[in-house]
Amino acid sequence: MNKLHPNLPQDNQAVVRLIQSHLAKADLFYVRFEDVSEALDVPFNTILCRLRKTGTNWETLKRQERTRRLMENLDLLGRKNINGVARQCGYAGNESFLMFFKRVMGKTFTQWRLDRQGGDLCL
Repeated sequence: MNKLHPNLPQDNQAVVRLIQSHLAKADLFYVRFEDVSEALDVPFNTILCRLRKTGTNWETLKRQERTRRLMENLDLLGRKNINGVARQCGYAGNESFLMFFKRVMGKTFTQWRLDRQGGDLCL
């Protein structure tokens, strides 16, 4: 018999949405899976099992939130210090953020910035 935890919705997709809503409000640099587990008052193994049943996991949801925040801040990247956007996406330093940026955008930050300016600069 499958026992469901009383603090979690019965639908596994609803559990995913619940975790996503916690991630959307969290500081991605500091948030840990255990923190979400404590906030929901649910054993983390129970949450992991429910996420696994939907074909996802904690790291995937965290990466999706980072990507969402990056896309939300793309317009600011041209005017804002890259450190602020990196921090908001959950990265302490530029190097890891820039690797994440390249993976998500398919090009380096410099290439993306040059494309936004209308092409490469000729010297």
